[in-house]
Amino acid sequence: MSCKNKRVLKGSSEHKVERRRYLTQLVHEYTRTNSVEARRQIENGRNVKLVEFACGGLCNCSADDSLRQEIIDHGGIPLIAKHLSSSDSSTVISAIGSLIFLVTPVN
Repeated sequence: MSCKNKRVLKGSSEHKVERRRYLTQLVHEYTRTNSVEARRQIENGRNVKLVEFACGGLCNCSADDSLRQEIIDHGGIPLIAKHLSSSDSSTVISAIGSLIFLVTPVN
């Protein structure tokens, strides 16, 4: 495994715990409610955070040459580009970073 891959997998321990706790809570809330409306609110309210985490992960992955090509081959550029207009600044920053990595030619 390359050094880049190890760094991507390791990540920041602070964010790793926060994300895990958040996702665990989300799953718990969703599975415990029987209300369709409550589930809809959970889905809508949590999607912003899930998109933020996904864009951050894609930004990390797009820095790796082999993963970069996978993202490109599977149509990731237009999917990432649609998040440039997000109201969440972290999502926009991750989308910009991802696109920079993806469109910059490999040396």
